Amino acid sequence: MQPMNTESCSALRSARGRAAGALAALLVLSACAAGDGTAWGVWSPELRVQHDATDRVTSSGSLVTVERLEVQVDALSIELGALALTTGGGGASVFDPASPPEGYGLCHAGHCHADDGSLVPYETIAAELGEGTPSAPAAVAPVALTVPLDAALAPVPIGGCADGCALERGTLNALTLEVDALSFEVRIRDPELGRFDGERRLTATIPLDAQLASTVALSVGPNAAPNLTTRAVAVLDARWVDAFSANVIGALAVDAPLPNDLDAALTEAIAASLSLRVTSTRKSFASPPGVTP
Repeated sequence: MQPMNTESCSALRSARGRAAGALAALLVLSACAAGDGTAWGVWSPELRVQHDATDRVTSSGSLVTVERLEVQVDALSIELGALALTTGGGGASVFDPASPPEGYGLCHAGHCHADDGSLVPYETIAAELGEGTPSAPAAVAPVALTVPLDAALAPVPIGGCADGCALERGTLNALTLEVDALSFEVRIRDPELGRFDGERRLTATIPLDAQLASTVALSVGPNAAPNLTTRAVAVLDARWVDAFSANVIGALAVDAPLPNDLDAALTEAIAASLSLRVTSTRKSFASPPGVTP
């Protein structure tokens, strides 16, 4: 065996250094894949909106109210805020304003009516259900659009999440959607009972400041990093037109502005008519995004 000269020793030291560096890089990569705060999955949200009023439509295309008024809807749109996946609450119940927990009644405009007559903010109720730990967003997709509502399932463009909709390891318990307002143009008549003559035209935007929620049961990591696709439909059913009372509408002058008592009735009726329906699918891949096995 030939003795090693200076050049041979330098080459060996360089090769060992490269091997050590590669091993260190591999260890760092493994640590990143196993640690919290790493993207273990990606969320792909889809959203549609629908005015589901088929059970109230007359032969003329109008909607009939519980007082037998006919409401012709000429324009209807909904203003949406952010769509979010939430986590938290330690396995406790998820707060859904459309289905308030025991002790609470109608939920709208950011609060619920408690049995004792008080108005309790959504955040307080969510904290109660989560045993002091309110749900927190795991990923938020901006919408910030006013979109038309009709009987079809109209797709809604969704903006990209600030972090690419990356999901950390954990459990997801709800999908939420902010609803900021509802706008409409309607013509109201009383052809059956004749409590007022002619028709009344109303155009209004009703601020809501509501949050719709639907329970999900999804987990992220560590064995498989899923690509989660949620398909959600925000639905407005026909009960919102029941806010139009024959006495109030009949007393209005033609093309009169919306009176305050009707504004309040519409706010409650619209909030009670909104719901969020969700189906979820999962596509798994072997490693967290950006990590090559």
